[in-house]
Amino acid sequence: MTLPRRVLCSLAELRAQRGRALKFELVVGGANERRRRETGLVFWCEASERPRAFVNRCPHARLELDLDDSDFFSTGFLQCKAHGAFFDPHGSEQARSAYRREKQRELAVALASRAGDVQEMQAALQEKAVARTRRYREQQQQRAAAEAAAGSKDRARKTDG
Repeated sequence: MTLPRRVLCSLAELRAQRGRALKFELVVGGANERRRRETGLVFWCEASERPRAFVNRCPHARLELDLDDSDFFSTGFLQCKAHGAFFDPHGSEQARSAYRREKQRELAVALASRAGDVQEMQAALQEKAVARTRRYREQQQQRAAAEAAAGSKDRARKTDG
């Protein structure tokens, strides 16, 4: 994806931001893609001594990294405020995502605490299924008996008539 060049600020102004990023509007989408409005972020990278720019969108949560407060960094990493993933500001790869491990742990605890509830729900569903099957069989037997009775009446009429 090639974006048109445009001046947002001077390099001196960008360096003066000291660990903060500037947010800007952009339109992304190639010739064969639908164009959409996004925001970008640009900051001065001390390690490479050059500006770095990214589309302001988490690849996982599909939301803006900063949730519209222009605060992108946490302990030297770009951070998605929607779900806590950290990205290396020197590249675009994900650095770590403690959030997912935390949520998985929380979910495991929640499921373990509800295991009894799940077993009760399974037992209740089993009882309902058995009751439905019983009702269905009874209805089938009643229909068969009604059809047999109707057939007997028809035969009786034929023999009488």
